[in-house]
Amino acid sequence: MNNYNKIGLYKHNIESYEKVYSAYESGENIVGIIQATGTGKTYQALALALDNKDKNIIYIAPSNSIIEHIESIINDNPNLNREKDFPNLKFITYQSLINKSREE
Repeated sequence: MNNYNKIGLYKHNIESYEKVYSAYESGENIVGIIQATGTGKTYQALALALDNKDKNIIYIAPSNSIIEHIESIINDNPNLNREKDFPNLKFITYQSLINKSREE
């Protein structure tokens, strides 16, 4: 835990991130980050992915352009390396879920 500096979370994001992380640590399987557009939810999700890089993580986004934006956030951050820091992070769109089997 605590990749705040590597990701670049602001104070309000750290507070939210810690609540989400605490919920997972106490056994919650599903959590949500409800904040306004542009407040840093993506950065919090990336911090969670970084802190859990040994686990398989699927980031589901509504469009490929959002996935491309998230990839650029990672690639443009000199503190991050896509392959090293996010080896098990996979991106998919909501629409692509239609083509997946339940097992997938």
